[in-house]
Amino acid sequence: MRKCILAVLAAIVTIVTADFNATGPLVLRITGKTDSSIDGYANACHASAATKGLCYTAGPAPDNSTDYQFYYNYTFSETGRQPGILTYNGGETTPALMRFDFDLVSNVATALFLTDTGGSYISMDPDSGKFYTGPTTDDLGFTETGPGPDGQLKNVTNFHLCNLWTGDYYNGAIALVSVPPAQNPTCQPVDLTGEVISGGS
Repeated sequence: MRKCILAVLAAIVTIVTADFNATGPLVLRITGKTDSSIDGYANACHASAATKGLCYTAGPAPDNSTDYQFYYNYTFSETGRQPGILTYNGGETTPALMRFDFDLVSNVATALFLTDTGGSYISMDPDSGKFYTGPTTDDLGFTETGPGPDGQLKNVTNFHLCNLWTGDYYNGAIALVSVPPAQNPTCQPVDLTGEVISGGS
């Protein structure tokens, strides 16, 4: 019982000492890792009612277009910078949170923004602005006695640009491939980088 009470108190202290931060507004640049012709920006494209996808547009992001403006919300505690969630509001009062919509028969998870559900935590390198989906555990090296040298925490940057369904529409959009190669043959590996718009933080 005493251990339980101490655990609860420790959790409360962690919450109290966490510093909540938002980076943005920012645009999300999409660049190909193997295909240099992929160089553009993400926009919040209509997917269905109250749902947006993270679609690709080649070339520069339009000035002052809310469809291209996002925020990265994270906490910073005594243990360091914590993973956060990408959000989009498009002028609405309730921000939509980005989550990866997994399909049980595919390793490709579509990035979607929704207002009625929680988001997927990702991390952003504070120096380069690149996003990654870690650190996470790679279970490829797991054995009966332990995780092994390959089963350690590592940063994963498995973002891909794919032609796929974003809700009710078929688009070129950002997805996460859980374990490459992507089952979807149109997917190309990309970097997703946040660039703060002038006047942002």
